[in-house]
Amino acid sequence: MAAEDVPSSAPEPVYPSPVDIANPGPLGLSAFALTTFVLSFFNAGIIVNLSAPAALVISLALGYGGLVQLLAGMWEFRCGNTFGATAFSSYGGFWISFGLILSPSSG
Repeated sequence: MAAEDVPSSAPEPVYPSPVDIANPGPLGLSAFALTTFVLSFFNAGIIVNLSAPAALVISLALGYGGLVQLLAGMWEFRCGNTFGATAFSSYGGFWISFGLILSPSSG
């Protein structure tokens, strides 16, 4: 019996097929841009909300600049873009921590 005729005892490994996802770069860049833009307006005194002055900045920092940008960074990892993943994830973490520092419950 030839070696080719002997059945293999180990099954062939099954690899998942790659999933194509959209480019997360524009989402991460827009999250950074809008959050920075609104914070700059707030710091310059252009946006003044007398009832809750930092509520807009805190919500944007936690939600859009933080969570959305962190998610964009994770999707960049999935796309294989290490630089984009590092940049977006780092800025996302920054915005989350910045929003938590500004929140009234932090003192």
